[in-house]
Amino acid sequence: MNRLYGTILLIFIIQACINGQNNQGGPYFMSGSEIALDVQKSGDIVYLATLDKGLTIYQLSRIFRIEPDKIYKLNGLQPNATVPAGSKIAVPVPKEQILPSLSPKADKTPHLRLMYAVKPGETLFRVSKVYFGQDIQEVKMRNNLRTDQIGAGDLLLMGYWMLDKPVAQNAPVVTGKGLQSLEGMKLQVSDVAASASSQSNATENSASEIPENEWVSGQAIGYWDKSNKMTKSLYVLHNEAKIGSEMELYFPLVRSTVTAKVVGRIPEGTYAEDIALYVSPKVARQLGVLDPRFQVNIKYQRSRS
Repeated sequence: MNRLYGTILLIFIIQACINGQNNQGGPYFMSGSEIALDVQKSGDIVYLATLDKGLTIYQLSRIFRIEPDKIYKLNGLQPNATVPAGSKIAVPVPKEQILPSLSPKADKTPHLRLMYAVKPGETLFRVSKVYFGQDIQEVKMRNNLRTDQIGAGDLLLMGYWMLDKPVAQNAPVVTGKGLQSLEGMKLQVSDVAASASSQSNATENSASEIPENEWVSGQAIGYWDKSNKMTKSLYVLHNEAKIGSEMELYFPLVRSTVTAKVVGRIPEGTYAEDIALYVSPKVARQLGVLDPRFQVNIKYQRSRS
């Protein structure tokens, strides 16, 4: 009954969208985030991070349990040098600390999913044995591969990185509340967006305590329905973003960006507890998302209601 109610509610709360956006902020990690690793000519495994207000070299050294000086040295920087926001920094990821699998207990512990994008000419043997020192069969099982054939651009899950404790605590964290699993549920909310724009206007006119242009940046666990072939619009559902505004979504795994309309809220009791964002199939496909659950960076205007 809750799911049926959630679906009906979704259809009636989709709203027309009006504003563009500006943004500021920085990246940070949440448990279950996927990060892309690279392998340098030296054979070192690295994570290419973008420094911003939410992430510093010191924080990166704590996350990856490595001395800050090693990060400075790898990037040709003097110790404690000032690094401008937006700089790309290579962070060493010790392969001996990469977990090949998660136990049921460890799965509940904060962790990162370590992904590797296959380059032209690379083989499963080279990636598994030479780069990461892992058993080929183990890599195949982890990635549900039936053969040893891989191709350029394929994303391989190479293991997990345990987080000692939450990081970037000053960054805005986006979370969902009181949500249940939605496996197999089809959200038939294709192109009915403009059905309640008057409600959006009434809500906006009734609140004034939040500045007109307060923009928020952060990360969210998103969900999309792969079985829904009907939706052809770019829209999202989110519980904090201003209805009628636009949200910018950045998928760091493939470095893709999509701007979508915020058309409503997520009905309580519809998704798993950590889901904070629902995106239309068109948004997910333009981002290059493959799994129903995914991690994405978002920038949006906060609702004043």
